[in-house]
Amino acid sequence: MTAPDLRAAQKKRSRIRAGFEDGGTSGGRIDVLLDVVVHIATDARTARSEVMWEREHPSAADPVGVDAVVYVGTPGGLASLILDIGAADVADGVTVVPAVAAGDSRDACVRLLLAEVLPILETHGLTPDPTVRRRAS
Repeated sequence: MTAPDLRAAQKKRSRIRAGFEDGGTSGGRIDVLLDVVVHIATDARTARSEVMWEREHPSAADPVGVDAVVYVGTPGGLASLILDIGAADVADGVTVVPAVAAGDSRDACVRLLLAEVLPILETHGLTPDPTVRRRAS
């Protein structure tokens, strides 16, 4: 799902779950994932400047829409956001959507996701989809 902020996402998740249960399919569980447009770097200032450069030199595919939760910052901050999203029942998981479409800064972001964010999440008991590492490379 997409939402402009975490409060709206939490409400949307509740509506989706209620609709799923009201539809007579309550025999199983439906997981609701929140799209989060992300760009991380080793420090927040670098992440912000890389995203600003992308804004000034837009590519054909611009993932940031009106209806998107956006995070630009550090790997630790992103891991905390994802953990908070789960703890506050905002969503059952997160789909990371790259804010920078291509290039070295996007590649560095993916490396940080794999090397720093995923291990933090795993130490907190969150297991990513088994194909995450393969898809990211």
